[in-house]
Amino acid sequence: AAATHTAVAGASWGDTRDSVNGKLQTAGFTGIFTGDEEDVPVYRGNLFGVLALALPSFDAGGKLNLLTTLVKAGPDSSFAVYQQLVQLLSGKYGTPSNAVQQYSPPYLASGPNTAAGIASGQIRLSTSWALPDELIVVSIGRSLDVVVSYQPVGAQQSARDLF
Repeated sequence: AAATHTAVAGASWGDTRDSVNGKLQTAGFTGIFTGDEEDVPVYRGNLFGVLALALPSFDAGGKLNLLTTLVKAGPDSSFAVYQQLVQLLSGKYGTPSNAVQQYSPPYLASGPNTAAGIASGQIRLSTSWALPDELIVVSIGRSLDVVVSYQPVGAQQSARDLF
């Protein structure tokens, strides 16, 4: 049998909504919108001492097929949190498969105003790990939230749909 990879809080692909709910709560996440009528339940918790929202998605059979976490680091610390997550995931999964660091003028790598460059779309940062059975992507969106998505390989939704 293949090794089971786990996403945030130990949630595994194919877990039921109740199982994911229990694992997130055990990890200190609190459900905010979690009723059965919610297509994507929302949980609030902390990563690196920063507010994080976990958004698990389920397939038609009610099994976990995507888990997105938004880390609300704010403009001053989002880049540092992004780097911490890349380091943490690199330690767990090895060298990233892909790392995008696009800086459009006037912005420079490790220059001032990184937050402004990200918010304006002039700086794009994304790191991903393409593992045998899942894709993990860490990026910073224009909202300056650090986004971490875990998705099994072969899932219908593309990671691009999240941004």
